[in-house]
Amino acid sequence: MDVYSEVTIPRRLARDPAKTKYRLWITCLVMTFLGVMLSFYLLIPAVILWIVYLFAKRLLEFDFEYIQTNDILDIDMVMGGFSRRNMMTFSLSQVLIVAPWDAEELEEFEHIKPVDYSARDPRNRPYVVVCVVREQRKKLYLQLDDKMLHSLKQVIPQKVIIKK
Repeated sequence: MDVYSEVTIPRRLARDPAKTKYRLWITCLVMTFLGVMLSFYLLIPAVILWIVYLFAKRLLEFDFEYIQTNDILDIDMVMGGFSRRNMMTFSLSQVLIVAPWDAEELEEFEHIKPVDYSARDPRNRPYVVVCVVREQRKKLYLQLDDKMLHSLKQVIPQKVIIKK
């Protein structure tokens, strides 16, 4: 039986990325308008601001995508809606435990520094996946939904602990 599950998590930043992009876009327009109307020399900072805007737009919008296909879990980062980077791929047989972030079963793994691939949403706490990748233990924060938890439980039932 084939198991497939996919979750896309928008990353939450400290500030609202839509407001930051909008303010930067308005600043670019104003500088361009002033450069055309008043002085050619004002176009130089306007061009620099447009370049910063294009890079900031890409950096401010990114999502994490978790894809489980049978025994493989892929964690990808989608930047700006058009560029994808694989962050980590590992077999579920390498997973030691999947549990809510505050589960008592995770106490023995407190010394491992976590890698955060979650939404950073304080209202929706992440799950912790402890796995062995390249002979090194990793503690990952992932924002798993019910469908993904159910499919993980199908493949590694003894290692998945679900919130009550």
